[in-house]
Amino acid sequence: MHTAKREDIGMIFLQFYLFGITFLALLWNSVPHLMAVISARTLFCAWSLYSVWRTIHQKSVFYQLVGQPGTPCSIEMFSLYFEQRIAYQITDATLSVLSFFVGAYFTWKLTKVYNNQSFKTVGAPEHVMKLYKFFHGLQACLILEVFVIAAAMALWADQFLNSYIGTLSEHTKIYVTGFIATGVLLLPWLGAGWYAIRREHKVMMICFLASSFIMLFGWTVMFYSQIVRWTFLMWPNLACYTVAAQLLVVISVALGIICCRHYGEGLAQYLNVEAILSSSNFAADRFEVDVEKNGMSYDSDAIIYELSRKNSGKSRFSGESFSTASPVNLKLSHPEQPQPTFFLPTLSKTRRGSDGSSSFDIVSPTVGFSPLRRNSKI
Repeated sequence: MHTAKREDIGMIFLQFYLFGITFLALLWNSVPHLMAVISARTLFCAWSLYSVWRTIHQKSVFYQLVGQPGTPCSIEMFSLYFEQRIAYQITDATLSVLSFFVGAYFTWKLTKVYNNQSFKTVGAPEHVMKLYKFFHGLQACLILEVFVIAAAMALWADQFLNSYIGTLSEHTKIYVTGFIATGVLLLPWLGAGWYAIRREHKVMMICFLASSFIMLFGWTVMFYSQIVRWTFLMWPNLACYTVAAQLLVVISVALGIICCRHYGEGLAQYLNVEAILSSSNFAADRFEVDVEKNGMSYDSDAIIYELSRKNSGKSRFSGESFSTASPVNLKLSHPEQPQPTFFLPTLSKTRRGSDGSSSFDIVSPTVGFSPLRRNSKI
């Protein structure tokens, strides 16, 4: 019953966490947050179905041990408890399955919309798009690790501090210190991983990978204790959190190494330009992607000023026709790496007004990404 209470508390906090990252996914048009939400929903749905079977199994075991006629007690002490808990868990499992399918549908739709918006805003070659997807996968893992690792460390610390295994273990203080240290350093570790990929920072990536290996090594050594192994086997919920945490760290390390091996191939520049266009309130559906444009280098810090300056003219002209397609003079901080190419809107005459002047429509501009290395393999 005590472990069941801990499980329920953990699941309640998980729902609040999922609500938070769902809100952020909608607020920021974030595909990684959507991936994290649907992954967590899948695990939660599987656990809800398993918990129904486990409670029914526990009811049968208790009945055979103490409730069945002919046993030493011959009394059903937990009949009301199991009936109520099974009813609640069936309801919870039904809602979990329903929310999973609804969430999967909307995640699929929103992911397509967000990806299309992103790819239409800044065009990039195929190898950069592959790296971009790996970066999304790493972000999703980091988002999940915030809750999963924190919950796993909290449950382990609770077991060593508030249960019998704390008195049986000879290294309780060492274990608890490790759990607390992991929880305290969790956010800096996750931030280092995100920053290392986002900025292509090799030193930060080395720190992230080294910390990950130290964490995995510490968790592996912990299972040398028989007390830890026994607790792991006897409490499935704690085991699920522990395995999920380790698996997420391994996936994060693998994706981090893949991204690190392709530093300097345009991912950082693509993310930088995408962030600038997003912060400048560019409408994605007004852009056409052309990745074959090249030969121009730009300063991304000047994009807002240059675009506003170039487009500050009047929308009506007295002449018969007018057109322009001048590029914005921008320069990235790393000229030896792939450079984005921006072209200003083209104005074309559409009709003549009653006052004798002509009006013009803005033809969609082209935003391209001209790589230096087009044949990079991943």
